[in-house]
Amino acid sequence: MHMYLKAIAIVFLMLIPAGNNQPVFANSEEVANVPKTVVYYFHGNSRCRTCLTIEKYTRQAVNNGFADELEKGEMELRAVNVDLKENRHFIQDYQLFSRSVVLSVGRTERKPHGNAWTGCGNW
Repeated sequence: MHMYLKAIAIVFLMLIPAGNNQPVFANSEEVANVPKTVVYYFHGNSRCRTCLTIEKYTRQAVNNGFADELEKGEMELRAVNVDLKENRHFIQDYQLFSRSVVLSVGRTERKPHGNAWTGCGNW
């Protein structure tokens, strides 16, 4: 249970910068235009125990904490291998320098989570 709470806390910390203080939506047309949130876990061909743990806890946190959003299609979780040629653009797109968790809201707003490695060995 303690491990689950830490994983949820990480995801909530990732979402804090995503708030943009926009007003509450006034009508259904505006609600329909809400940008999709994508939680990316970027990895490579070689995956250490910590890399696998980060992905595991990210999946647990998103699946358990945001089940409604996932079901409604408002949020998506993607694991992406940036060592594959077709995915290398993500390194530049998100300015990746290590295996990372990134929160992307809509097409332009990107929030890298720089603390994915912090405390991972303590879980």
